[in-house]
Amino acid sequence: MTVFVKREKSPRWRNRFGRLREWAKRNRQFPTPAEVRLYNLLEPLRKMGYRIYRQYPLLGKYIVDFYIPSVRLVIEVDGITHRRGDQRSKDRRRDEDLLKHGYYTIRVTNEDVYQRPEKVLKYLFAVLSRLLAVSQQRPLPIPSSLPSNVAPSSEDPDHP
Repeated sequence: MTVFVKREKSPRWRNRFGRLREWAKRNRQFPTPAEVRLYNLLEPLRKMGYRIYRQYPLLGKYIVDFYIPSVRLVIEVDGITHRRGDQRSKDRRRDEDLLKHGYYTIRVTNEDVYQRPEKVLKYLFAVLSRLLAVSQQRPLPIPSSLPSNVAPSSEDPDHP
């Protein structure tokens, strides 16, 4: 006599996370030009030993543009679609959810990445330094000279 054992279905979150990983992989294969530019700008951080993930799935429901796990920092590059009211509110809710789970999110626009890359880098270094100070690690020095692929600008010194 053959006995059939009923297999338990895998939980929904496993299927969803599998799809999320597939979407993240596809996004990594086809990055936006601004994401490629920012990834290249982040070279000094990678040389300092920071691991930077691109198109990384978090919490089983989000794919973030860049993720630095050592400080739980999420970096989002926002294009023109993120300026609409409905998308802004979605982004705000997403950022709040990530913060609730211990992930700090910063957002930069495509224009900032292209037109003010040195300000984006300085801002990232400042945020990293604050996050490292909070986590009791050695603060990150803000470099006095920026990489050669960063063009100088005389724009506003505040957030990019």
